[in-house]
Amino acid sequence: IAGDAASGTSYVDVKYTSDALSGIARNIPVAIRTKEAVLDIPLIILEPPAISPGKSSLVSIVLENNARSTLRNIRFTLDLPAKFATIGSSSTKFISRLEPGANTSVDFQLYAESETIPAVHKIPFRLNYEDEANNPFAKNGTIGILVNTLPDYSLNLEDTAVYTGKATGKIVLSISNTG
Repeated sequence: IAGDAASGTSYVDVKYTSDALSGIARNIPVAIRTKEAVLDIPLIILEPPAISPGKSSLVSIVLENNARSTLRNIRFTLDLPAKFATIGSSSTKFISRLEPGANTSVDFQLYAESETIPAVHKIPFRLNYEDEANNPFAKNGTIGILVNTLPDYSLNLEDTAVYTGKATGKIVLSISNTG
């Protein structure tokens, strides 16, 4: 079998001989399985790039089929720790099939509770899928999600002494970092 053969069933003709018999058996099915069906995660996009506590971000995880065969029944699950939740969907996404060389994305609206500590949080995931011959494959890993608070300022007018005409006045402002 060629090293670049795709998974699936191929049919061959077999010529046989023995002391009593000889002949050709036609269309004998041969199951071909690639050594490994590779489903990669080449890119993860967060929009906005960091989640502020009490806010959400769209997480897009790109899945790429680097196998020589179609992958089926792809199930991607985020194992969310406390302080995180998905909004508008479950934490599991399903893709029925992905052709060789193709990619697709699974999208989650990820929410960080207001008590979430600003840091890079490791979110575990599980990726399960099958090749064309129904052989199961599984991958576990983590993705990094940045939770960060953006600076928040408060500007207050404290005092004014503005004169009319061409005279000079005085304004006192206070700026406070409240974030």
